[in-house]
Amino acid sequence: ASPSTGPMAPQQCQDFDGWEDSVGRSCLAYAQGQYCQADGTAGPAWDAAWGAFSNYSVGGLDAADACCHCGGGMAACTDKPGWTDSFGNACE
Repeated sequence: ASPSTGPMAPQQCQDFDGWEDSVGRSCLAYAQGQYCQADGTAGPAWDAAWGAFSNYSVGGLDAADACCHCGGGMAACTDKPGWTDSFGNACE
């Protein structure tokens, strides 16, 4: 499940830093390649023969979890002492 509560505006969302799927596609590649849509479903360029995004997950995250363009990502981070996200990650 995505740590976000749904698609966020780009300025409010950040992709999981450095995430790539199991074949090396980054969030930017998913966005530019039109592999996904903001609601977390497959985009027009995603070949149904490739199966589900979860087939390419890394570290328990697939594109719908890790990438803003695909309906995932995480809230943009601001420095606030003691703040952590739902995975326990701080801003720095």
